[in-house]
Amino acid sequence: MAIRITYNFDTWDASTVTASQEASTDLAASNLVQDHVGKVWRSTTTNPNVVFDQGSAVAITCFSVFNFNFTSDATVTLEGNASASWSSPTYSQALTVPTDADGNVMKRIVFYLSETFQFWRLVVDDSTNTD
Repeated sequence: MAIRITYNFDTWDASTVTASQEASTDLAASNLVQDHVGKVWRSTTTNPNVVFDQGSAVAITCFSVFNFNFTSDATVTLEGNASASWSSPTYSQALTVPTDADGNVMKRIVFYLSETFQFWRLVVDDSTNTD
């Protein structure tokens, strides 16, 4: 999965990334802030999450996820908060996994917003995913 938040790549790329699961050190969550989109993060679970700590509050206007293997049943949520406490985040937005006319998943999510937080989290629940 490749994630790119279109604010300021240098600012976003400097964030500290922590994932609930990583398949291996080669597929680490830190790959999500690399300029080379071929470096991916892979989880070992169907309900992973990944947290981005910006170091200070940062405004974002576009969030995108590309080249993922979510199913059309996946629930994908973008959350923002002033702290790394996620029991009740200030911002929470469900993102739609797009499909084509035949029901095939289109491997891109692009979502426009206007929010400012230090911590951002992507939460995925894709329990029917067998990959």
